[in-house]
This record gives sequence, C-alpha cells and structure tokens, in this order.
Amino acid sequence: MLINIDDFFDFNSHEPINRISYKEEDVKYKLKYMKAMQDLGMTIYIDDAR
Repeated sequence: MLINIDDFFDFNSHEPINRISYKEEDVKYKLKYMKAMQDLGMTIYIDDAR
C-alpha cells in the first residue's frame, strides 16, 4: 500500500497551513496520519509530553 502525499496536503491551495496544537483540526490531522502509518504496519507510540 502506498500513501499519496496529496491525501494530507492540498498543494493547489495557496492558503497557509495553520494547525494550532491540541485544537480539533490538529487532532483530526494527527489521527488521519497515524491511521495511515498503522495501515502500513507501523506501531504508533505517543509520549507523555508536558
């Protein structure tokens, strides 16, 4: 399975990508990215950053 980078970024848009940490848009993006990595067989670890 290959991942297409276009699934994660809109290169045709001239709008900046702003994702403030821990906001809903940021969380949705991270979950999408983690799911794609898991689909490739990778194991995801999330540290206890504070």
